[in-house]
Amino acid sequence: MMNKENYIALSHLCAHYKLEMPFFAQLNESGLIDIKVQNEENYIHEEQILSLEKIIHLHVDLEINIEGIETILHLLEKIDTLQNEAIELKNRLRLYE
Repeated sequence: MMNKENYIALSHLCAHYKLEMPFFAQLNESGLIDIKVQNEENYIHEEQILSLEKIIHLHVDLEINIEGIETILHLLEKIDTLQNEAIELKNRLRLYE
């Protein structure tokens, strides 16, 4: 059983962001968010809100479809990984200077 105090009902998010439930279902199906169901109500963990807001911005403000959002988020993750590797390599090089 999940601790509901750390979860936000999707019905509240639909009203807040003025989006329909199928949009969130598509995000869940594509693995962009993780929906939990309890007592026939859909919830997401509060830790997903920042990511969700990024997704909503890409979809609503920039009119990017779910597939495009998946690609963008994957590329951003890849960039972040490469930046971290570059920092790590720079730090190692400093040891040999």
